[in-house]
Amino acid sequence: MMDAWMQCKIDKGMFPGELGISFADFLGNDVSLYASERFADKERSAILVTVLEKADKSARVRLPDQSFNGTTVVEVSVDRLKEVMQVA
Repeated sequence: MMDAWMQCKIDKGMFPGELGISFADFLGNDVSLYASERFADKERSAILVTVLEKADKSARVRLPDQSFNGTTVVEVSVDRLKEVMQVA
């Protein structure tokens, strides 16, 4: 497993320190959630996810919080991901 930045749309959340996150999964379905701003990089328009499995064109990722449809794991295009540099 590795962490990665996943491109998404970031909006203001309902509460302080919270952001509204939205993106399309691998099949084009809309996915939305609220997440703590500590998991987001507003300049990159990206959230921090954990990559569970990766194939040629898609990856299963764990979201930082539960989506509105109740899941924490989604399949996304690998084009949305940028690996986080690990500091030794």
